[in-house]
Amino acid sequence: MLPALRQYAISTGNPLWGLGDPHNAPAYDQQPHSTSFFSDKRSWKFQYGVFSLSWYSSILTSYANQVLSVASSTFSGSGVSLCGKLPLLDQWHKLRPNPSELTADLYSSNGHDRYEAIAEIFGHQ
Repeated sequence: MLPALRQYAISTGNPLWGLGDPHNAPAYDQQPHSTSFFSDKRSWKFQYGVFSLSWYSSILTSYANQVLSVASSTFSGSGVSLCGKLPLLDQWHKLRPNPSELTADLYSSNGHDRYEAIAEIFGHQ
């Protein structure tokens, strides 16, 4: 995934941002408030945080398209209907950035409506 991050960073004019994950983002086994990325300083909302979340969103969207494309072609003509369900993620809902939604790419912040975008992916299959 690092090569994809590097390429995305170069394409946005910020090649140094493609050197690795956000330095202040929590690891998968850490609480969101354990680092400054999701803190009151709102790193996630500033330019580098928006870049990181946009890149991550593009990776998840690409993966969803791939999985649904394979499923659609596999079940084509079989009478099986594909459907999807978007969960309501309310863990840590009192935190301003809603980290569960941001990291699952199910969020509506920074001017993006990801719920609608994900629904459109299902509409194309």
